[in-house]
Amino acid sequence: MVNVDGLYSDWDSIAKTSIGSSNLAITGTGSHVYFYVDASKQSSAVKLSDYNVKIGSSTYKISLSGSGENYILQGQDQTTGNSTTLNDIGAAVVKDNKIEADIDLTKLPETFNGMQTLTILNDSLGSGEATSLNDISTTAATDLANEVAMPTLASGSSDTIADSSNVASATNSMTTSGITIDGDDSDWDNVAKIQTGYSGTNDVAVATDSKHVYFYVNGTNSTSPVATNSYQLNIGSNGYYVSLISNGDGTYNVQAQDQSNNWVQLGTIGTATIKNNVLEAQINLSDLPQKYSGVQTVSLSNQQVGPGTATNMVI
Repeated sequence: MVNVDGLYSDWDSIAKTSIGSSNLAITGTGSHVYFYVDASKQSSAVKLSDYNVKIGSSTYKISLSGSGENYILQGQDQTTGNSTTLNDIGAAVVKDNKIEADIDLTKLPETFNGMQTLTILNDSLGSGEATSLNDISTTAATDLANEVAMPTLASGSSDTIADSSNVASATNSMTTSGITIDGDDSDWDNVAKIQTGYSGTNDVAVATDSKHVYFYVNGTNSTSPVATNSYQLNIGSNGYYVSLISNGDGTYNVQAQDQSNNWVQLGTIGTATIKNNVLEAQINLSDLPQKYSGVQTVSLSNQQVGPGTATNMVI
């Protein structure tokens, strides 16, 4: 599985095509298509526009919009010949004159299901294209609409595991305390989780207190590394696109884009650790531009991890 985090090591086993002085690759899984551009051997900056991506019989011209390392994908749908503009269809990281990008298929007007030929090219880099054949599906994301209510259990309560087809009702606003982001996940034992995944299962949970939102992904029963990007966090009516930036020692900075405010980059809003393929993260509510009071629904999902949404309440 590809994580769009600027580390690039998850592309090592994916075939690349040399085009000019750059290497290109493309792959897909679930409801996402990923592409990679390595221009580290050229003196000029990596190209940020005019990538032609073909998914099955549909064609899109993709550009990156942003600054620094974090970018939003914009596109034109050339399938119908009308070049319809597509905004905010994914995210990318640009680092060391390389690009890795994630196209969210659910944000495209066309739907896909099953094996599709994927192609990427950019005429300004040279002649040639990178291709792959992958099993993708827009409908893999439909379960996102079925939120699973995840109240934090009181100390001493038995843990409840729910799959993404069931709903556990939260009738009261629930908070939690005592979670520490330290690589020891025993403080999540009494927090209810959902099980989801494509290649094995992941346990996913979200928890809250008056100052923080916490989330947890246990991938020890999955064959894929735990995802470090593409987390969709909703607090009340506001959405945040959350990614983890590695510090190189198993700790991470949590960064986000504010979807409620034109995808403004918020910078670091919390901390996280990954140990033994278990992720635990803390988001500081004080670092978010919106201020919250009263009962708010908090939900977390990530189609790289699996279908389904973990939900809790925060005061």
